[in-house]
Amino acid sequence: MPPRFLCHALDPTARDTRVQLDANESHHALRVLRLDVGAALELFDGAGHTAQGHIVDRTGGQVTCQIQSTATQPPSRPHLTVAVALPKGSRAEDLSNQLAQLGVDTLVPLICAFGVVKIKPNKIERLERAALAAAKQCGRAHLMQIHEPLNVAQAAEHAGAATHARLLDPDAPAWSPAALAADLTHAQNLWLLVGPEGGFSDEERDQARAHSVQGWRLSPQILRIETAATAAAAVVRHAVM
Repeated sequence: MPPRFLCHALDPTARDTRVQLDANESHHALRVLRLDVGAALELFDGAGHTAQGHIVDRTGGQVTCQIQSTATQPPSRPHLTVAVALPKGSRAEDLSNQLAQLGVDTLVPLICAFGVVKIKPNKIERLERAALAAAKQCGRAHLMQIHEPLNVAQAAEHAGAATHARLLDPDAPAWSPAALAADLTHAQNLWLLVGPEGGFSDEERDQARAHSVQGWRLSPQILRIETAATAAAAVVRHAVM
């Protein structure tokens, strides 16, 4: 697979046209990957459209691409949202990258009573950069969206309006793979709520139950935040393949 670059200006209906990469993507192509005129590449706009092409100009450090063919990928089903209390430091960016690779559609930073990470604008930007890097690497055509932070009550309200919602809880009943697959057969959108390493408070569990968000025990062990979130996302995606 040729190297991939984000291009919001991509026109999925156009053929044999030229588009320019922005400054960041041009820098990546020319300075990091050291691509030159004639190099093949793939463009994607983050909304499901991709294009095959090659570099035809690099004047002024800006890459111009000749588009040869385009394609459109439909979004995955169900639409998967993971609302998760962010772990400390670079683990949060690693989590964003891993969830993007696994096909999560939306990541919601979750504000919890026992959470320890303060979610600032620069943290959101780092999550977005990690999601973009994952999309380039793994070949997905839709960018994982980073939602504004929500507390558990707000997330539970959103989750309750979805067709399916689960709160990861080591004290909840387990779901067998077969039962989970059967339950998700007609799922259109699914929310997973993943708490901090201190777990959800009793009040937060009550808030989830008030919106009919069911508990789900993923493992008999107490998992780290990123382990629980990525494992749950992988199980869900595998269940509906």
